[in-house]
Amino acid sequence: MEGMREEAKMCFEKMHRDTQDFRRDGHGQRWSKMVMKSGTLADRLAALTLDVKRSPHSGLGSLDSLLAMLKKKGRREALMALDAVAALFREQLLQSDRKLIKFESRKLADLEQKNKQDREGLLSEWYLEDQIKERYFSFILLLDGLLKDQQELTRLKVMGVVFDLLVEKPEREDKLLEMLVNKLGDPEKKVASKACGFLVRVLQQHPNMKLIVVEEVERLLYRTNVSPKAQYYAVCFLVQIKLADTENALAVRLVKIYFSLFKAATAKKISNPKMVSAILTGVNRTYPFTKGPQNLLDHIDHLFRYIHTVTAQVGIQILMLLYQVMEREGAITDRFYMALYRKMMDSDLLQHSGRSSSLLNLLYKSMKRDPETMRVKAFIKRILQLAMTQSTPFICGALIVISEVLKSKPNSFRAKLFQAPSVSSTAAPVKEEHSKEGTSRLPITDYSAAARNPLFCGAEFAPIWELRVLSQHYHPSVCRFADNILRVRRVETVGIDSCLHMVSPFSRFLALSD
Repeated sequence: MEGMREEAKMCFEKMHRDTQDFRRDGHGQRWSKMVMKSGTLADRLAALTLDVKRSPHSGLGSLDSLLAMLKKKGRREALMALDAVAALFREQLLQSDRKLIKFESRKLADLEQKNKQDREGLLSEWYLEDQIKERYFSFILLLDGLLKDQQELTRLKVMGVVFDLLVEKPEREDKLLEMLVNKLGDPEKKVASKACGFLVRVLQQHPNMKLIVVEEVERLLYRTNVSPKAQYYAVCFLVQIKLADTENALAVRLVKIYFSLFKAATAKKISNPKMVSAILTGVNRTYPFTKGPQNLLDHIDHLFRYIHTVTAQVGIQILMLLYQVMEREGAITDRFYMALYRKMMDSDLLQHSGRSSSLLNLLYKSMKRDPETMRVKAFIKRILQLAMTQSTPFICGALIVISEVLKSKPNSFRAKLFQAPSVSSTAAPVKEEHSKEGTSRLPITDYSAAARNPLFCGAEFAPIWELRVLSQHYHPSVCRFADNILRVRRVETVGIDSCLHMVSPFSRFLALSD
């Protein structure tokens, strides 16, 4: 093979000489030589670029000159050469449908039955492709060095070049992907965020690369010297991956990554709430695409213990994940309902509208599956108690949730739910809450809003008086919704806009003003 390489080199040099002899006396050739000696930087770049475009066989020297300009300390000259070299590789020198082939990887059988002229031409093409491949690798190494430049704008510009080469050409895509993933750990927030955006765009244009990109990001996550900031941006990227129903293997892998990171993040004395929230967001988005049991029992116990030490936003995310896991297992446990019931009392739970919608969504799904009438009643009372101190949008949302839950239950369930407590019911044998040791606690004879377990809060001893109060609310929609629930009617949201703008619901305020 070494002898064959020498022969190919001789054929290439012969073609190079022939090309030079053909172009020696041309006007363009004389102009290029003059500009390269005495022209401005922009003119020299244009002349070198034109020389490569005319003929790669005779333009390898000019390409080497452009690469040498990238190594200079002058940032302006290096960045101008960067654009020129990147454009040459993208538009002319690289293949769009395959990678360049090294000379040693060629099949010598292709040279058989070739005449001398065709053989020399084929060997020259092989050698040229090998030389372009070597120079492209040198260009990538130069890009890797520029990605470590002190100037933020330089790093951003080079990242754009790396992204364009990665999505357009298959050559050295593994190295380009590694370089782009490494920038997730850039100390500047803008650069790391831009790298995350570039990776998302890579998957949008090449969805078949999902597993390859995830593997590269996983290697970054588990490095010994990786910074927490790099892990956070890596998780932010993983969260944005859009999965299909057929990508079960990728979904399972992502879930394992998330839980591994969650266990490591929560093991610290002071965990980063943003990191934990991002991990839980990823699990909630990915878990529905997994199929079959995932052996998450150990993680479930850890989640239950951790839920009482986190903020309301993280707590709701944990509860949403627990609901998904338990729903797939076929049963929602009492422990889940206790955790949800207790989390509803967090003071910062409803300070953000996004948390309100997540909470109402989770409450709707949880109560809809709950067969225990009194536990549903306890949740309804707590929802209404929260609504009494909230704005109109939350009250309307809460009433719609209650209406939809009641609609999914049988008539006997609704009748028992709204049955008023009587003297006979309070004189009946009292309900006792049993502890884990099997001993009985004090009997329950009255409703307690501070109880931790909704099954043993005494909801059966208290009417849902909050609905009566809301039926007298100043807002017409709240009055209408609450009244419909009391009359065992479904809350209709059609035509609400017209109702809000009618004069009649506000006539009592007009009367007061008179």
